Amino acid sequence: MRMLEASWCGWYSASRNVVLMHYASIPMKHGLSSPAQHMRDLLEREVCKSFFLRGSTAKCDSFSERLAKALKPDWTCPLGESDSLLGWLSPGFMYATDEAKGPQFWTDFTGFMRIDPSDLPPPELFRNRVREVESSMDGSGLKRLDSTDALTLSRIEGHSLVDDPQMYTADTAELVEEFEQLPSPMFHLGESLSVATVWKVEMAALSRVGPDDITQADSSLNVGITPAEKNFVYLRVTKSVRTNPTLSATENIRDLKLDEWILQIRKAVTNVCPDAVLETGRYWHDVIGLRY
Repeated sequence: MRMLEASWCGWYSASRNVVLMHYASIPMKHGLSSPAQHMRDLLEREVCKSFFLRGSTAKCDSFSERLAKALKPDWTCPLGESDSLLGWLSPGFMYATDEAKGPQFWTDFTGFMRIDPSDLPPPELFRNRVREVESSMDGSGLKRLDSTDALTLSRIEGHSLVDDPQMYTADTAELVEEFEQLPSPMFHLGESLSVATVWKVEMAALSRVGPDDITQADSSLNVGITPAEKNFVYLRVTKSVRTNPTLSATENIRDLKLDEWILQIRKAVTNVCPDAVLETGRYWHDVIGLRY
């Protein structure tokens, strides 16, 4: 199963046309195949494609000020009391860490998380940028630093380019399919349940309103948009709750007011988009490619 598919797994209720998902915070374990580790590996690979300079803070500041706006460093890190580190980060790193763009990833047959090259600018643009920075280094007093050393120093100084998470969130597929391999005990204070619905909406309706209008009606909702066929979009509307740590997962699910939640979601969506059609099952089957 691809990582994308696994992240969408849950329990589908045909009668309600919704998907229930279960998440739990789990201690990180070396070698465990998890989204958090895959992302960390991807970012470290992108750091290796980046360019770093080291020198005194005064020389770093002076060098940065002399550079044209397009050539200024993307990242700086203090090193002790008198030195600094400057970084020109690869387009892949900038893309993967830009939450505003909603970056998309895929997993190859080896299990590595990848970025589609079509989502990035041509690589020669970054190479040319680095060459221009290098050509400006004469007399700067700065020295190039290996990317591995830059990553290590950033962690030591508390300004890590790549987090080394102690916990990660296991999704429903991992909890069900890999339970015996997961570290124990689970961190029950970080456990949650989420009800996911997908609504098909005419694109014209969203020219007048948007996801914010739905969440204004119910701040506990989370709304995402995915293109559908011509003139339509899908709204993925979810509602989540932290579970009671004194109860088991089964007991928390039993206590969940599922039908009440579905009515709240329906009201919030149809008040903004009266013609919205609930197509959760069809979306999971036809678009994501999951079977139920």
